[in-house]
Amino acid sequence: MAKGTRIRIAAENFIETWQKAGSPLDVAKALGTKIQSVKSRAAYYRKKGIGLKRFASSGRGAQPLDVSKLDKLAKSLAPKGEA
Repeated sequence: MAKGTRIRIAAENFIETWQKAGSPLDVAKALGTKIQSVKSRAAYYRKKGIGLKRFASSGRGAQPLDVSKLDKLAKSLAPKGEA
């Protein structure tokens, strides 16, 4: 497929694929599109009131940030005079 070519996927096909899939990546692969496009479309449909299922978190962002520890790390790595 040429760059910039849009894939047209009927809403019914998208919803059926989403509801049967195990993850957004599975949906993207099945429909031959990008994962970000799939996630955006699902969010749009939910905003409109369509009850699409939610997938379990992929693990990204699952761990809370230890802000104090990360701040100390950032300061220890900063150039002299900027910490």
